Amino acid sequence: LALAGADFDFFVLHIYDFSSTTDRVRLADQVAQTIDQLRALGGTQGFAVTEFGTLFDSDTQLNALISADFVRVAAEHGVLANLRHILIEDQPSGLFASSGAILGADHLLTPGYHAMASLAEALQTVAVAWDSPVPDVEVLATRDEATHALGIAVIDRRVERTPLDLALPLPPGHWHGTQTIQAAAALTDPEITLDRRDVDATGELTFTLPANGLAVFHLAD
Repeated sequence: LALAGADFDFFVLHIYDFSSTTDRVRLADQVAQTIDQLRALGGTQGFAVTEFGTLFDSDTQLNALISADFVRVAAEHGVLANLRHILIEDQPSGLFASSGAILGADHLLTPGYHAMASLAEALQTVAVAWDSPVPDVEVLATRDEATHALGIAVIDRRVERTPLDLALPLPPGHWHGTQTIQAAAALTDPEITLDRRDVDATGELTFTLPANGLAVFHLAD
């Protein structure tokens, strides 16, 4: 930074995990930690995440949760980020091809694709600070002042394989919209379930988050 800090605008971060452990689901924490470390050095540059992923199981629910968590960190830290490293991969036998959101000649939609589609539809322009009451259940809350819309993502990064009954406090008013819950029987399962339904709530939003689940809400008053 002392020698070249005035000559570049962004740090570009590529975060990968090549292991096969369950800790991979917390990969986005490395981005947040790296940003904090670089900012502590006194730099004023921005940050961009143009690649991220895992060597194994990138076409499973694991990568869907990782991708949603990267969106959370990017929104909370003001980071430019690609939603997916490889959007379309027509040669599924490639080394990192399973990171693709769309795979092969038959255009297979991976769990990561469905997660990104839900987030792209629901999330709003301003991230709201939120402290989750449950360890390793991360919440990204967003709002749009002009349209009075809320977009909320709840990401299960726990090792436990049990569902959670949750209640999220809401701003005053009566809120209605859609709830999409994406889940899988196991963290590294490529087969997912998608439960999309209408929701109405006042005061708080109550729902059950399945193990290895991602819940996305798009609400308006």
